[in-house]
Parts: sequence; structure tokens; C-alpha cells
Amino acid sequence: MKINENKITLMSGKKQTVYDILFSFEANNNKYYVYTNNEEDEDGFIKVYAGIYMKDSKKETLLPVESEEELSLIEGLLAKLDKNGDMNNEKNNS
Repeated sequence: MKINENKITLMSGKKQTVYDILFSFEANNNKYYVYTNNEEDEDGFIKVYAGIYMKDSKKETLLPVESEEELSLIEGLLAKLDKNGDMNNEKNNS
């Protein structure tokens, strides 16, 4: 995994995928990244992913967000950004 200003690069086996970072934030003593590769689902909505950033002396990784509390927090932030039109601005600035 590699993170720079506005991109996250993740490896799955030998496949490398680059994602646009929509936003990051800190809560519950964790740093969260919300990101997309701008693929659409079957209903035409952009797929969005979230992960908890962890770093130790050897590597950086994104852990899955699994608790209902964390998922609700992220969904609320996404809804707020979408309502304010900030999601469109983020996509256009990428």
C-alpha cells in the first residue's frame, strides 16, 4: 500500500489499483480514509470504500471498517459532503 496527497495504491496479489482519496479524518483514536476508483455499481452509483489506516515500523495498511458505529459515522460524513455538493467538487479536482 502507498498513500500520497490524494491517491491510495493498493495491491491485491500482483494487481495494483489506484484509488482517489475523497477525504480522511481522525476519530476514535484512528485515522480513516474514504476512497474510490470511480467504478459504478449495477445501479450507476460510484463505489466508495473506507479503511482504517495503520502503520508500524515495517508497513502501512488499511484495515476494514467493521463496527456499526464507524460505518454510521462514515455514512453520515458522505451524506453531508454529498448534500453540500463537495463530493462532485472532489471528483472534478482529481
